[in-house]
Amino acid sequence: MNEIKFSNNYTKLPLEESIATLEYVGLLRKENQTNAFLNYDTYYHNTYHFESKSAIGVAHGYYPLKKVDYLLLLFRTLKGCYFTTIRSKVGMYGRDKEEYYRTKVGQEFKIIIDIKPL
Repeated sequence: MNEIKFSNNYTKLPLEESIATLEYVGLLRKENQTNAFLNYDTYYHNTYHFESKSAIGVAHGYYPLKKVDYLLLLFRTLKGCYFTTIRSKVGMYGRDKEEYYRTKVGQEFKIIIDIKPL
């Protein structure tokens, strides 16, 4: 199955669902977007549990977007909840990711949230 990975717990993500269908891929320019949309798409709130101290830590903020070209991906969960994610158009090694995602429209993705420890 395809996978879409997130390095933070973004508040836009439907936490009760782990599968979503890619519905749309579009080009996005950061400077053409409203602050409200960018805030929606980039805000995260991570909770950390420290085993050695029985303590909880929290980190939250907005994922920083650089001045590069992006793709807007629109997903629909099995229950019909929609969410977007902004991804860099160019991936590692200079590879353009637009064609990859366009070939995946209509396919299911497993949502993976992989928060790195503090």
